[in-house]
Amino acid sequence: APLAAQLRQGARALACVAQLSGSIITELISQAGFEVVVVDHENGPGDFGTAAHLVRSALGAGAHAVLRLPSADITQVHRALEVGAEGVILPRVASKAEVEDFAALVRNASLRARGEDFVEWQASVEVEQDNESEVGSHQVSQAGKVTTSIPAPPRPLVAVEIDPSSSLKVAQ
Repeated sequence: APLAAQLRQGARALACVAQLSGSIITELISQAGFEVVVVDHENGPGDFGTAAHLVRSALGAGAHAVLRLPSADITQVHRALEVGAEGVILPRVASKAEVEDFAALVRNASLRARGEDFVEWQASVEVEQDNESEVGSHQVSQAGKVTTSIPAPPRPLVAVEIDPSSSLKVAQ
């Protein structure tokens, strides 16, 4: 199940932050038993290509991948979601308004990833198939065709790190 859905249901996850640029690091973190690899794109690898590679290697090793962003920028958020990060973290948040703005930004980027510009999330694929067989969760129609809708990506996890010098209080 997606990380955000698991956490909303009360599950807990053990995470480790990766600040090095080698994909072997994220794979080792995953194999060491950490369920979540946080790729630090703020202090870690400077370019987005390296961060994307680390996200993909964490996912490939079976961990959930979350990208810690350098700023609340829709392009950064959109790129993070495009490469497969299940969530994003914004550091140094100082106000409730900043948290709400970031959540709205991620929601908009997520909807954009599911919108009309991205055909892979809205297309229905028709595949010729025998009337007698079913493949996975595909449904066979009377005409002998299987119609499969590609599911939309899950809602991403949105997290923030509170700036310790701020007066922002966390509710229990």
